[in-house]
Amino acid sequence: MKGKLQTIAMKVGLIVIGIVFISFYREANTEMDQVHQRITSPNDVHIIKTKVTVTAYSPTEDQCDNTPYITASNIEVRKGIVALSRDIEQKFDLKFGDQILLEGIGLFVFHDRMNKRHKKKVDIFMWSREKAKMFGSQETRLFIPMLEKL
Repeated sequence: MKGKLQTIAMKVGLIVIGIVFISFYREANTEMDQVHQRITSPNDVHIIKTKVTVTAYSPTEDQCDNTPYITASNIEVRKGIVALSRDIEQKFDLKFGDQILLEGIGLFVFHDRMNKRHKKKVDIFMWSREKAKMFGSQETRLFIPMLEKL
């Protein structure tokens, strides 16, 4: 009898955990849907675009500085980060952590800054120097979502 009660208690416990998980999952998805609806509303989003040259860099001192694994925003480098030329950063009043979309390439987060000599450029972080070289130089359009309110 004791074994059956333990089995029933365990099954009830698993059912309760399942119900809690499902309600949490639904609540999280509802919250994300609301954010998505706010972001995709035509009244809340304006897209700014400009033509840029896109290259890639890797964490080496000759391409960065003496701290190649730390970005200008003082975070560790990782996939999905870009460095922007200062003219792009200033023209569009971009802040570290802002997202940008490079047409035909992907979505990235601005966390690094290029040398002052570069103009109208975006540099994509890559772990491999060889892959960065293979990426080469490409011309594309930079899209910046400008959220007025959230």
